[in-house]
Amino acid sequence: MIDTDVGTDVDDLWTLAMVPGLPDVHLEAVTVVYGDTDLRARLASVALNAMGIDAPIHRGCEQTLSGKRSEEHTSELQSHSFISYA
Repeated sequence: MIDTDVGTDVDDLWTLAMVPGLPDVHLEAVTVVYGDTDLRARLASVALNAMGIDAPIHRGCEQTLSGKRSEEHTSELQSHSFISYA
């Protein structure tokens, strides 16, 4: 299982992209957290489908445990053109 905030930085997408090349790894699920989790779930779905990975995606917490605000990243995510593919 991979827990991710995909869409904010490239690190989470890079992690998902490594899965097909790991023969001993079977991805059971992906969880998306932080901010607009609906949007993050759609982004994860697009990425997994493009890589031919079939794994369920589950939404997690939208708020951080630290109290850090997520609104600044949500507007940044929504401004990218790849959203239309989700």
